[in-house]
Amino acid sequence: LASKLLEKMESFVKQNHGRYIHALSCDIESYKPALKFYESKGYKKVAEIPNYYVEGEGRIDFFKEF
Repeated sequence: LASKLLEKMESFVKQNHGRYIHALSCDIESYKPALKFYESKGYKKVAEIPNYYVEGEGRIDFFKEF
């Protein structure tokens, strides 16, 4: 389901002449499947900000250019 939703979103962005998608995630253990998912779909990790949300919970930014 997540793959289909992402495909639809990417298609929408491309059809509307969008240049990229910038996705935010988190570095805690329960988000590891999401991190792997984005990477498997061609998104590149472009930033890590430790303790962004709260102490011990950092932000990870992913980017995919079209």
